[in-house]
Amino acid sequence: MGLKAAQFKGEQSAVLQQIYRRDTGESMWDLSAPVFVQGRHWGAFRIGYSIQEIDDAIGNLKRVMSIIGISMMLMVALLIHFIVKRMTTPLKALTRATEAISAINITPLELQATDDEVGTLIRAFNEMIDKLQHTTVSKEYLDNLLDSLHEAVLVVSRSGKILRFNRAATTLFGQSAEQLQHRNILESLPGAEQENRQWFETLWQGKGLNIFDNRYIGSDGTQFPASTSIAPLRQDDHAPNALIWLIQDVTERKQAEKNLLESKQFLETILNSMGDSISILDAQDFKILGCNQTFLDRSGAKSITELMGRTCYDVTHQGNKCWEIDEICPLLETRSTGRQASCEHVHIDKAGWEYYVQIITSPIKNETGEVIKVVHVARDITEQKTSANELRISTELL
Repeated sequence: MGLKAAQFKGEQSAVLQQIYRRDTGESMWDLSAPVFVQGRHWGAFRIGYSIQEIDDAIGNLKRVMSIIGISMMLMVALLIHFIVKRMTTPLKALTRATEAISAINITPLELQATDDEVGTLIRAFNEMIDKLQHTTVSKEYLDNLLDSLHEAVLVVSRSGKILRFNRAATTLFGQSAEQLQHRNILESLPGAEQENRQWFETLWQGKGLNIFDNRYIGSDGTQFPASTSIAPLRQDDHAPNALIWLIQDVTERKQAEKNLLESKQFLETILNSMGDSISILDAQDFKILGCNQTFLDRSGAKSITELMGRTCYDVTHQGNKCWEIDEICPLLETRSTGRQASCEHVHIDKAGWEYYVQIITSPIKNETGEVIKVVHVARDITEQKTSANELRISTELL
């Protein structure tokens, strides 16, 4: 082995590696390198290493490297966990905020917006929240406003489907929100379906968009009168994409109008059945505002329209004012005193015949107590006057 090391000139490799066992039993690595002096081979440089020590050193190095590797892995894992947690915290907050939006519980994120993509997302999200809050407040305000109305408000699509409605609409039609949501407005209109459809189509042409009275069908199948106003719902200047219906139940109003009409007719029947001539006069200009049938018959007029605008003395005195023919005017007295007045007059009928009447005037006052109208009642007393004159003449002859 020594000779081989001394003769080794390094033709194939720079170092010759040999293993030999010492007399102590220890295995050694023998490393030898050739030595040249001025190009002449003089011998070799030899060094020996204990194989056991090298194996122990390699084992120690492996253990150290393993420890370092594991430590590095733990450090990297902790660093990754920290980075991921830092990055996912805003994302989790965004997720919670998104869930809150779906539950209409909107609060901006109280997170510091960084300069990375997540920070940009947070800023954009908070801007969206701010705009959404204003929109939501406006929507809630509008919903509360619509629900506070006593009139039913409907938003109807092109096909007639009810898209939106307020609380009064469910009460008016006697249906739940779920039932009304899927209802077609044409189903609530009485009459032939084809005619209702044709009428509905004219609304989209801008016709009939005003206030009108019609009837609707309730949940129990009965009809009720209503006052309806329809307006187009447009986006910008485009054609309408929906119609807004404002419906007011006028059942009580119609009943009141009916009762009032019946009362008016009843009163007119009573007045027209009376034998006295009754008229309503303007307290300022003496013009006739209304009268009963007896007054019409006496005047020769066929309807009240022929007498409207004419004065009382034009009809009963052929245009001569009472005070101009030395007769007392009870209307002037009632207007002056505010109390009832009476007197006797001679009137002229449609045939030109004179007849005696007893007149009673009663005031109609406004809220300030001023006499604005006068009820003029004229009772024919011609027979009583004639009988009295005949009796007076008979008495004088006796």
